[in-house]
Amino acid sequence: MAIYRYRAVTDSGQVRSGQTDALNLPDLEARLALAQLDLIEAQVRPVSVRASWGGGPTTKDLITFCLHLSQVTRAGISLLDGLKDLIDDVEHPRFRVILGAVVSAIQSGTGLADALAAYPKVFDRTFIALVRAGEQSGNISETFHRLAESLKWRDELRSSFKKLLIYPAFGLTVITAVFLFLMIYLVPQLSGFIRSMSGGKLPVPTQVLLGISHFLVSHWWVLLAVPAAIGMALVLVLRFASEDLRTDLDGLKMRLPLIGATLQKIALARFASTLGMLYASSIPVLTALELSAGAAGNRMITRAVIESQARIADGLTIAESFETAHLFPKLVIRMLRIGESTGEIDKSLANVSYFYDREIADSIKTVQALVEPVLTVFMGLILGWLILSMLGPLYDTISKLKI
Repeated sequence: MAIYRYRAVTDSGQVRSGQTDALNLPDLEARLALAQLDLIEAQVRPVSVRASWGGGPTTKDLITFCLHLSQVTRAGISLLDGLKDLIDDVEHPRFRVILGAVVSAIQSGTGLADALAAYPKVFDRTFIALVRAGEQSGNISETFHRLAESLKWRDELRSSFKKLLIYPAFGLTVITAVFLFLMIYLVPQLSGFIRSMSGGKLPVPTQVLLGISHFLVSHWWVLLAVPAAIGMALVLVLRFASEDLRTDLDGLKMRLPLIGATLQKIALARFASTLGMLYASSIPVLTALELSAGAAGNRMITRAVIESQARIADGLTIAESFETAHLFPKLVIRMLRIGESTGEIDKSLANVSYFYDREIADSIKTVQALVEPVLTVFMGLILGWLILSMLGPLYDTISKLKI
């Protein structure tokens, strides 16, 4: 199967371009026709790493997909007709073609879950498992509603975490820019005046200031080379690191000051939400644990879940196996124990997710409240050091003149 870059026209005359996979040109033309597109031209594009990374639908596209199918199936409209209606409104070119291929597969007798499973980069294993469970139970509308809510919640969680990082990153960028401006532009202009006015040996802080300024002016390339080298080293380490090292790094993330606890809560909330959703769909516990292990987005937690899965298979309860891992907070263990005793694990996990959702919001507000004064004090210390270092010799000279 090759990847084609194509140009096509809609019924209204709009020209659209994109890329998708197909067996050959007739297959590409048939897939585009299902998406109500008429092929103008196409050419084979070699498969590259870069091409395999980009071009996929966004989270917003998937939320729209789930909400639409939830509504049309609840209204008694067939999945096939609902998908055909959705294709008309999809703007993402590749997702439009994927849905056209899904429609084609369903028309040929393939189930919805199997048709979606042909695109694992768009629909992950958890998504497919939930859709398959919905098909088997006949409650596909509720399944897509849960998936839509889960995707929206994850998107909000991702946005909250970005807010946590944006302010410190912006503040440090501003501080660095001001520091470099002073050291590279302002201090060199004042250095000759300071030396002439001092008339003698400069104070140690002033010598350090002038030394740093001279180094940055003479070796400005270091400012570019060092960050680039550090970034490249991080990329190489993350790309070629062993699984154990990646797991240790994920464990280290949860121990970082200020944001470590928030990262752990985000990972646990994602895991609890996914496991509860799978359990509510009547998926067996061991299978649900396997599918939800990677949802945490943290390899340390993923490994603990997999190890807990093995202990559950040996006869331990879910709460006992998680407690043995010594990684999950007491809240999670307590809620699992309550869920097992009442037979409502999905509701207990939903409570865990809700609690951590509130905790994450409070943690982000707390961190933002702490970061602002810390950055302000840090900026004040730098400016104070610069001012004292530059004005100190002048003050000494003026004091000597008064004497």
